[in-house]
Amino acid sequence: MMQWDKALTDNPLIPILRGLDPERAIEFAETLIDSGFRILEVPMYSPDPLVSIERIASRSSDEVIIAAGTV
Repeated sequence: MMQWDKALTDNPLIPILRGLDPERAIEFAETLIDSGFRILEVPMYSPDPLVSIERIASRSSDEVIIAAGTV
């Protein structure tokens, strides 16, 4: 897994995917990753956040950190 410091050096911004629908999780994540983001946050108050996190993580490389927010 990529180190936090490396991920933040690559791109110091962390998108927070508020209200993310699990059905669109991969679409949004791939767009952000393709744009250079290396850390993505899914807030725990989003609809089915663990489903979204699992879907994103299963399709992402080890160079991407998927975080749960507002825990």
